[in-house]
Amino acid sequence: MAKHDPNTIRMVEGILLLANKYQIDHLRERLERDWPSKLIDWDVNELEIKANKEHKQGISLPDPCEAIRLARRCGTPSILPAAFYRLSRIRGISNRHMPVSLQQIMLDPNARSVVPTTDFSLLSAQDLYCLVVGRDVILHIFERYLGDTLDEMTKPENKHSTSNPDKCWKSLLKFQSKLRQEVFQNFNDPLFIMNGRDDYSSSECWVCQHVFMDLLKPKREFIWENLPSLFMLDTK
Repeated sequence: MAKHDPNTIRMVEGILLLANKYQIDHLRERLERDWPSKLIDWDVNELEIKANKEHKQGISLPDPCEAIRLARRCGTPSILPAAFYRLSRIRGISNRHMPVSLQQIMLDPNARSVVPTTDFSLLSAQDLYCLVVGRDVILHIFERYLGDTLDEMTKPENKHSTSNPDKCWKSLLKFQSKLRQEVFQNFNDPLFIMNGRDDYSSSECWVCQHVFMDLLKPKREFIWENLPSLFMLDTK
């Protein structure tokens, strides 16, 4: 079974139901490759998915709703945080069972990654509630981090020599607003936005943007480590 294969969950679900009895641990390990518990492994997966998308248009990804249902049925809660986070990035009610005409309307031609579809009907009412609450809390934390990082930029150790400090401050405010817009209006993916970038605006202060991201990036770890509590999950 190849990594990121959308059929993996359906292929192993029945076997995993037996695995609880016969302890077939390697199947759980295979699932955790797609739904990792460590941020560094998540970042590797994201890079692989991006690379695959650049070479193959229209590729499919494992369905996070299928992963959540499998985790509930088969006792593999370790994959829940990653599955819920990936699901939280799917905007609106994008659903793979929607008519193609409606899916095309919701397709974003400027999306940075594979346009995901899922099957929300697989989730329980409780899981839908956990998804909505967790997504809102994560966005709230991201918003707070933007403000906290802006405050940190006022500390002497984070300032740099400039002949026009007012221009730098305006540049920071503009950059902060851009990050907020990318998350709330476009990608809905704080972990991606906080992981640095290679498209710093040449019209604004490059140093300020770089320092801002250096201060923001370490805060990703808090979000990742707390995904179970943010989505109200029991992963034990």
